[in-house]
Amino acid sequence: MVTPGADGRTPVVIVSVAHLDEEERALVIGVLLEEVLAWVRTLPGTSALRALMVFDEVYGYAPPHPATRRRSVR
Repeated sequence: MVTPGADGRTPVVIVSVAHLDEEERALVIGVLLEEVLAWVRTLPGTSALRALMVFDEVYGYAPPHPATRRRSVR
């Protein structure tokens, strides 16, 4: 999915899981992230950016940063 084309540019790939139920979404996202991680681990080190992954609507999959949690009033 991230192999550069003949022009040397990396394609844009959009994976939408909005139409899936919660369990299917978790499965697809989990498999996708595992595949990306497996691919990254096969690459040699470089200072060049090879790919950029954006995870929109991450709430519910990753915990919030401690500084952004709502503080309880005492």
